[in-house]
Amino acid sequence: MRRSHKLQAYLDERASPIPEYLKQIERTTFLRTLSPQMLTGHMQGRFLSWLVEWLSPKQILEIGTFTGYSAVCFAERLQEGGHVTTIEVNDQLEGIIKEHFALCGFAERLQLIIGNANEVLPNLTGPYDLVYLDAKKDDYPQQFELVSERLAPGGYVLFDNVLWDGQVIDPDQNRATTVLLREFTLALAQNPRWETLMLPMSDGLLLVRETQER
Repeated sequence: MRRSHKLQAYLDERASPIPEYLKQIERTTFLRTLSPQMLTGHMQGRFLSWLVEWLSPKQILEIGTFTGYSAVCFAERLQEGGHVTTIEVNDQLEGIIKEHFALCGFAERLQLIIGNANEVLPNLTGPYDLVYLDAKKDDYPQQFELVSERLAPGGYVLFDNVLWDGQVIDPDQNRATTVLLREFTLALAQNPRWETLMLPMSDGLLLVRETQER
């Protein structure tokens, strides 16, 4: 659910400053893309980076790179030997993503794959300790099924935009994507195989981990 610009500015001012390479990624995203609002923001970016420090994943998979902000946040606190694989369907973003990866100073931890994730995922083996889904929301169920088969024991899956700008709690909003997000996230919460936690961060972040052996 989107916050007011005034509240977001207040929150950002009370978070530690971000590295210069993230400031540059943010600037160029606003200058060179048509949908800069898709950028992972200051607060959520710091949370993703801290999450890596807390969980110490070795292999991270991201679906939906956009301009690379979140991928860089994942990579910056990886332990030695850690690696981020990120998939982006829009080949027109490839150049800017690679430019942004080069800014951070640890591009060797990042691998970009350009392609449709539904076609790429069957060719990946994993196992992944942390998976971040932030592409087409209608594909969440299919992609979750594919990534859950490649999830390391005790691994985590994160879904972004699960509040869908507040539409999921509005009974008058019944568009297909809104209904899918409502039903899919509820089904996960009610499935004993998974433990879930939804955070009202930015546009909603759902954390999922496996609790039963396959």
